[in-house]
Amino acid sequence: MASKDSLFKYSVVHLRGAVDLLLCRFQKAVKYFDFSAEGYWKSFLAVFFALFSLLFSMVIFDEGKGVFTALNNAKITFYILSLPLFALVMVYFTKWLKIDQYYSPMIIIYNWYWGLKSIVLIFVQIIMIKFLSIEAIGSILTVFSVYLNIYLLWYVLRNSLKISALLAAGVTLFAFVLNMVFFMGSLYLIAPDDMKKIKVQLEVEMQKNQNQ
Repeated sequence: MASKDSLFKYSVVHLRGAVDLLLCRFQKAVKYFDFSAEGYWKSFLAVFFALFSLLFSMVIFDEGKGVFTALNNAKITFYILSLPLFALVMVYFTKWLKIDQYYSPMIIIYNWYWGLKSIVLIFVQIIMIKFLSIEAIGSILTVFSVYLNIYLLWYVLRNSLKISALLAAGVTLFAFVLNMVFFMGSLYLIAPDDMKKIKVQLEVEMQKNQNQ
């Protein structure tokens, strides 16, 4: 059994590869990844790095309600279950598209991308909220979030599954919606009151847009 130290070093090497993914250097990135069967299972270690950064942000932004509120517990549940659930669904989705020969490499690459993307996004949010004005935060975070969560997702799926740009757009939409379903499911099961508040806020925003 691998030691904790060797697992940490293993993870750091793979997160280094994920840095190249975030810079759209796919061919350089894959040189860092272990595409063996063991590498497939170890890629889920990315969850722990993302989870640590999430918990850190919860401590930073704690307003006296405690870290483990219902909403935060829903977020933690989403972070823990997101990658395994995504991997399970994509088994059948890639078979349906007849590209399942690329399933395992895609999951390995996706997991490390997701782990580093989550870390970067959380720490960028912390830095911006602490040092920038509210007006600046909204626009910058939107652009940064679109790049990390949509464009890079498309980039990772297109290259790892070896599919066309158009098909990758469809798979990206499916993956994005799937993650939203996972998150909303976590809210519904663990933080139903917060789910209702979010629903009300969305309805208010939609009403404002219609009146404009």
